[in-house]
Amino acid sequence: MRNKNSFFLTVGCFAVTAILLLAMLSDGFAFVPQKINYQGTLSDSGGTPVTGSVTMVFSIYSLASGGTALWTETQSLSVNNGIYNVNLGDVNPISLPFDTQYYLGVRVGSDGEMIPRQTLTSVGYAFKAQEADSASDLSCIGCVSQSELNFTPGTITGVTAGTGLTGGGTSGSLTLNLDTTTLQGRVSSSCAVGSSIRTINSDGTVICQADTNSGGTVTSVGAGAGLTGGPITTTGTLSLDFAGTGSATTASKSDHNHDTAYQRKYGKVAVVAQSGGDYTSPVTAMNNLSSWCGAPSETNLCLVKIMPGVYDIGNNSLNYNLPYVDIEGSGEGITTITGDIDTNVQIGLHPQGVLTGFSEIRFLSVENTGGGTNAIAISLKYGKLKHVTAKASGGTNNYGVYCEQNDLSISDVTAKASGGTNNYGVYNLYVGGAMTNMAATASGGTNNYGVYNANFSTPVMTNVTAIASGGITSNCGILNHISAPTMMNVTATASGGAISNGVYTIAGVNNQSPIIYPVMTNVTATASGGTNNYGFMNSNSSPTMTNVSAMASGGTISYGVYNESSTAKINHSVISATSASIYNGNTSTCYVGNTQLDGLVSGSNFICVGAYNGSYLPLNSSCQ
Repeated sequence: MRNKNSFFLTVGCFAVTAILLLAMLSDGFAFVPQKINYQGTLSDSGGTPVTGSVTMVFSIYSLASGGTALWTETQSLSVNNGIYNVNLGDVNPISLPFDTQYYLGVRVGSDGEMIPRQTLTSVGYAFKAQEADSASDLSCIGCVSQSELNFTPGTITGVTAGTGLTGGGTSGSLTLNLDTTTLQGRVSSSCAVGSSIRTINSDGTVICQADTNSGGTVTSVGAGAGLTGGPITTTGTLSLDFAGTGSATTASKSDHNHDTAYQRKYGKVAVVAQSGGDYTSPVTAMNNLSSWCGAPSETNLCLVKIMPGVYDIGNNSLNYNLPYVDIEGSGEGITTITGDIDTNVQIGLHPQGVLTGFSEIRFLSVENTGGGTNAIAISLKYGKLKHVTAKASGGTNNYGVYCEQNDLSISDVTAKASGGTNNYGVYNLYVGGAMTNMAATASGGTNNYGVYNANFSTPVMTNVTAIASGGITSNCGILNHISAPTMMNVTATASGGAISNGVYTIAGVNNQSPIIYPVMTNVTATASGGTNNYGFMNSNSSPTMTNVSAMASGGTISYGVYNESSTAKINHSVISATSASIYNGNTSTCYVGNTQLDGLVSGSNFICVGAYNGSYLPLNSSCQ
């Protein structure tokens, strides 16, 4: 047989060069595979390509002919149409130093070794790269900052000890990183001080680029420091990370002063952590705001970043009643701020909670354990709350979230209030904006309100669950007092007490306040277990109710919808109650269209179109 391998050896060696180079550099020379990839073709004496299993013996010599094999191994290979591929060293790892010229001999079965032997090219000598572990050449420090190196497959030359190449791929990039612990290699070039290597071409030539990023020019970096970030562009930024005892001569590491291209949202950041941060207390961080942030503004947004842990601030409110300062934890239940703050709740005087003010509060849990008159977990003035759990208890009046005079933006929030006399999961006073994906719970007090919308509040409530239970006097899932919210995909539940209301909308008493017009779509209101139970109670209001479900049961009286001095429009809904599905009293009018009334109506002034009862029998125009 004969081995036609010169063309495939070249291709194989080229592939080996790429594979070995990337493996050595990405692993920091900690491990170099003791193998060489080799490809060739095999044909019989007549020139016909061989197909089948063939036993082949491979040997490495220091001479082109004669001499003794320095390494040898036998492998059984699958040959297809003459083509075969083998990793030399799979059976017997190659441990040669590759510090001289070597030659590869090939023998098939019991045949003699083929001639001539193949000359091993530079791929095999990649094993010599292991000796870079003991190199100490750092002469290139200062000529390389950080680069994005685009290249095509081929051999990168000019890499010596002092820097390392990572990354790669046929269309990827290489990154230069200084490493004084594991000396990897460096790219030598004529780049002047104040410029960096931009690209290594496939022919090994180096292209430099001046460091003109907006963060300043890095001209020199001392031993022990590494540059990360980039790539270097007109707007890019490099970060200086100190890894040893060296120092940077002209570059520096500046706390709380990130370049805008690196941190586009925040001008300044303070880190609060149990250890290793800028502060150990969020209160101290806020008290020192001017020192690390300066004057917060639209162009100088400030962030207090709180790492995992429980931070007890006692009776010191974490208070910042101006915009442009955000506070961010590391996740609900991961970062928790607790306090026992008592405050004065009065219209026009924004009360203090454990957290008060801030432009945005997110990714944490807040708890006020009370002990005084008013316990507020979070008091919003600027109204941005995301992924937060707020709990209040132990006060006479407890508020999970208290919002006053703002256009709020609350999303993915859990608010809880319990104990005391009056509990409010969420309390809104003169507010608009949006409440989305929220759960509000109030329990255990004399009066409990899941969500309380007061004094002309008009929030848009979407995907909200409000629960009130355990109160002695009153439990109300959602109370709209002189307020007209827009409610979509809302569930309101109330149970127990003397009065239980799923949704209670009231504009005042004896027409002392203007009529309000709340809009309710896909709302479920349930009331049970109280002496008097009302799914929906409308007083001096004109709600539009579409696709609602009202249920009331138990107690002395239970009404699905109770209208008093109100005009209600109910469409495509289901109303079910043990006393009456709908009650109209005191000059109320109720329009009902395409709705199931499971239970008799009570009162007068009903106008029904397409209504039917629980047995699916049609009702007349008076809902009878």
